[in-house]
Parts: sequence; C-alpha cells; structure tokens
Amino acid sequence: EILRNAILADPSDYGADLAVAKIFVSYQPGAHKWKQLRYPNERWLTCETEATVDHPLQTVHINLLNGDFRVDGQPFGGLPREIRDSLAPDYQQIFRDQGFFVIPSNLLGMDFTTFAMMPECKVHFSLPDDSVVIRMQDNRKKDILELIPSSTLLKDLPKTLVDDHVHLLNLTTKIIEIRPLEQLWEESSEHWRIDCASGQYRMYRGDETVVDSQSSTYAMVSKCFESRWGQVSSRPEKLLITTSPIDSASMPQLSVTLPYYDLSFFVNDRGELESREFKDMVYDENQCVGTLLGLRNILVLRPKTHITGIFVPEALTPRRVLIPHFGLFSSPNWVFHTGHHSPLYYTYNVDTELGCLIGNGSLTSTEFLARLHAMTSYHRPDPLTGKTGAQAAISLLQSAGCCVQKN
Repeated sequence: EILRNAILADPSDYGADLAVAKIFVSYQPGAHKWKQLRYPNERWLTCETEATVDHPLQTVHINLLNGDFRVDGQPFGGLPREIRDSLAPDYQQIFRDQGFFVIPSNLLGMDFTTFAMMPECKVHFSLPDDSVVIRMQDNRKKDILELIPSSTLLKDLPKTLVDDHVHLLNLTTKIIEIRPLEQLWEESSEHWRIDCASGQYRMYRGDETVVDSQSSTYAMVSKCFESRWGQVSSRPEKLLITTSPIDSASMPQLSVTLPYYDLSFFVNDRGELESREFKDMVYDENQCVGTLLGLRNILVLRPKTHITGIFVPEALTPRRVLIPHFGLFSSPNWVFHTGHHSPLYYTYNVDTELGCLIGNGSLTSTEFLARLHAMTSYHRPDPLTGKTGAQAAISLLQSAGCCVQKN
C-alpha cells in the first residue's frame, strides 16, 4: 500500500517508469500516468505507452502484490510453441533453443518481441500464415531488417553464401545483407549485398559486382564448366562470376569463382581464364586428356600461351587435371564416393612421355586414380596410357609407391 500510494501521489515521479524500462526496454510512458484498477483488482496499477506512427499504443499492468508484469494483457514468457515449431530449419539453431522471454510487440504487424538476444537490437516475431516472419530492429539506426529464409535463395546464390549465413532485408533501403551466422548482429562492408530497390537485382561487395545469371556473359563463361564440371559448377548456386575495376582507365576484370572448391579464375589480357591457385595455368579449351574417358567431373588446365614452347619446354609445363573427390560419370548409374576426409579435389599432371597421369604420390591420390581408371574402363586402350582402364588400375595398385605405402 505504501508503494502504491507513493506512485500515485506524485504524477511527476518517474521511479515506476524507470523500473518498468529495465525489463521493457522499448517502454515510453504516455501522457496518462499510472492509475489503480477498481475493486477487486486494486492491487494492479496500469498505464499506457506513447503511441507513434510505427509503434501503436500498448497497455502495461503491474501487480504490486506478487510483481506480475503484463503488456497488453500478456505476461512475460517464452516464444509460443506454434512459432517455435514453424521456424524455418536455418532459424532453428538461432531461436528455438534460446531461453529468452518475449512480450507483445509494439511494431506494427508483429506479435511478439524480445530484447534478450542483443542489448541494442530487438527481435520481433509473427505468424501471419503458417510461416514465421522475423524482424530485427536496431535501436541505434532505427532500421528494420527482415530475415529471409535461406530456402528461397538456394537456386540464386552459391551454396557457400547460403549455408551458415543469414539474409537480412532492410525494409527501408530494400537491400539484402548476407551475414555469416557468427556475425548475425554485425553489419560490415565486407558482406555481400543484394540491391532489390532498382527493379534489376544487383549483388555486390564494395567495388565487386556479381554478373546476372540470366545474362549472356554468364551463359558464355559458364559453358566452360558445363561440359566437365556441369553437374556441380555451372548453375548459379555453384558458380560465382563477378566484375571489379582494376583502375579507372581499364575495363573491369571478370572473375570466376567455384566457392565449394576454393577455386577462382580471372580473364587475363589474352582473354584466357587464368587460375589464381595454379600459377601461370589457364583453362584448357580441350578438356580431353586421353584417359578416364566418360568421366564428366574433370577440369583440365594448360600453361599460358606465351609460356609454352618459348620460355620453358613443353615437357616441363604439362597440362594439369583437377578431379573433385567424388565423380559423376556419363552413365547416371555410375556414381563413386570417397571418404568424408578426402580433399576437395585431386590434382594430376598429364605426362605425355610416360603416358599416364601423375599425382602427388600419396596413397589416397593413387588409389583414387586407380578406382577412376577401373570405373571408366573400356575394351579399347585409352589413347594416353595405351591400356584399358582396368589394366591402368591394376598397374597403379601394383606400383612400388602404392605397395610400399600399404606395407
């Protein structure tokens, strides 16, 4: 009774407002001060928050007897089960198991909000039509960001920019920022962004701009990877093609990235797709090496044009073959998988003198190549090895290097 009388006696005393703001962070007292409810609810005090364009009026109740606190008649509690069960899979790990409290949201169109995730950011939830809408409100910038389910972007973005990332649409600027999951609350100029405001979507990071997957440039460049790495690399979700300025006087440089394999290329001054990982090696227009015939997932590199046969003998600059750690063959039934700890791809040099592919000498590289030879075996000898695939596989498994490592 003493506390009640103290609050009601002096309308200019903001002690109760300060206490409420400690747990209800967005609380803004309205013009009408605290009032006591009539009997038999005289233990309750109530007031209304300030109403704005973006934040509707809310009613706050405090029970002075047991400390119960309610907003719009709803007590503090966990995220409702129907919202938790409807969360998209990529949001489950962020919100489902969090022990935060929620209260009715003061953001138009939203049902619940929490302040427990980050002090300077409020997270709002609603369930309008069996799909959860999640919006984040930065108290410092007043921007409202809506989380976009990753499933809607799977066919448009590289998988490496979908998995373990969150996609936040700024409802004011219409720009989607792609943040790594561990940087969910951090805005950065190093993050990729998608500009949706202009009507023509543009994805960029600093001066680097992604080439539209529907453009003729994308179609022309992606053809280089369709014939061999087509099942894993030519689609927009597997291939990233960008342009970035070198200097103000020259044309932007075109770059091609295969994010899953950590491989990247750029168009050099001779118009060749030059590798950044393999020095002075470029994409070879001739993707046949004379063996492993029928293997679709294979990428062949050759030395740069001005190097071969001029500065260095051709025999000392062999072509190079890159094969992913799994192979998809021309026949849909030919599928071969290696262990989970295999590298992203294996690299072999094409030795035309010895008539074979030469790996790094490791047992796994040799066994992998032997299995590929066996799986692509034909009754006629391969042009490079002069052997059938089965004969080449047996020869590898019986080689000194393979036997010594097994012993």
